[in-house]
Amino acid sequence: MSGDPHHVPLPTIALADMKILKDCFTRTIRDSSRMNQGESRTDLIVLLQIIWDQIILPIVNVLEHVLKLKCSSRIWLCPTAAFMSIPLHAAHPFQTKPDYSGKELCLEGLYIWSYMLTLSALIRSRQLMKKRVPLSFVAIRQGQPGAGKDKVLLAVDSELVLRLG
Repeated sequence: MSGDPHHVPLPTIALADMKILKDCFTRTIRDSSRMNQGESRTDLIVLLQIIWDQIILPIVNVLEHVLKLKCSSRIWLCPTAAFMSIPLHAAHPFQTKPDYSGKELCLEGLYIWSYMLTLSALIRSRQLMKKRVPLSFVAIRQGQPGAGKDKVLLAVDSELVLRLG
């Protein structure tokens, strides 16, 4: 870890809004569990858009424009307090580009991200990396695509190629 911390203001969301957002998620997820598969989950999509617009997008803007972080770089999310009750990883703009050529990228399409429970855990892990502790990687994929009743996971091979290089 290098460099100074960067404060990312979130001017459009207050602490009281975070409690409301958390309560809305709790209610929406509970309600969604009772819905049929084909029913629209518009309320959940709206909540994920709010997280994107008001929390994640300002962070992505700092990563891209201030820190000049390249796409596919690793980032660590370390939520605290009210942020621990909000599914930051699920944030998504759910909007098409102006030329309708496709969807905007969400956080997972921009960066390789992980959650850290505490900043001290992140610091310890970075210190171990400096000591050249061998890194390990585990990839799990379908053994026999399409075997039995399971559906073929079409993106597995391309995802492994992307992640493994």
